[in-house]
Amino acid sequence: MAKNKVLLSKDLLFTVNNCIFVFQIWDTAGQERFQSLGVAFYRGADCCVLVYDVTAPTTFKTMDSWRDEFLIQASPRDPENFPFVVLGNKIDLENRQVTTKRAQAWCQSKNNIPYFETSAKEAINVDQAFQTIARNALKQESVETYDFPDQIKLTDRPVSSSDGCSC
Repeated sequence: MAKNKVLLSKDLLFTVNNCIFVFQIWDTAGQERFQSLGVAFYRGADCCVLVYDVTAPTTFKTMDSWRDEFLIQASPRDPENFPFVVLGNKIDLENRQVTTKRAQAWCQSKNNIPYFETSAKEAINVDQAFQTIARNALKQESVETYDFPDQIKLTDRPVSSSDGCSC
């Protein structure tokens, strides 16, 4: 039975040096029907995460088009240096089709995009990937004077009015 995929949005909280940042994550599940919504969702983005399925080569082959479409729709000030992160997901499955070497070569050819192999199901490398995503997004926001710690705490809870920082 085929799964119905929908556009998902999730707010994640990141705590960095006692300052809380809310990250809004939009998941298009690689569906073409959501590409037309790009301008509304991509504009103002501080980082773009490209995810492919290591067991499905077609998802890897579409990475160029998703990256290019993002850059067109988002119109970042400096497209050559806009922060992307690539996740090769489903490494917990045995029928891998896209090699680590191939994915790393693609990332290297695109201005050394950070690359992580993950399993959302088994929570492998997910925290590390999101720490990099958060760090790159915060840098994109021109927080040059901010002292980034080695660890960024991920929180999945609502923001309360008492949350705050002196950043």
